[in-house]
Amino acid sequence: MSESSREQGAGKAIYAERIGGAEWVSTGGLAKLAGVSSAYIRQLRAAGKLPEPESLMDDGSRTLPLWSAASAEAWAKSR
Repeated sequence: MSESSREQGAGKAIYAERIGGAEWVSTGGLAKLAGVSSAYIRQLRAAGKLPEPESLMDDGSRTLPLWSAASAEAWAKSR
């Protein structure tokens, strides 16, 4: 079972899922961390300009990409 949490990272609020004791950031969380829209993150991912997701989660209707909170923060800082 996942539990939503709100954390501070790079001076911005990020939203992560705690799954199996690790923090995972979804497309929406990555967008919040980077200060861009979720649509922009999806465009970057389609163009191959994002690191590959480290995990996937099925919400019943679709498969959601997840990045570790640490790699998401590192990517957001490097842009």
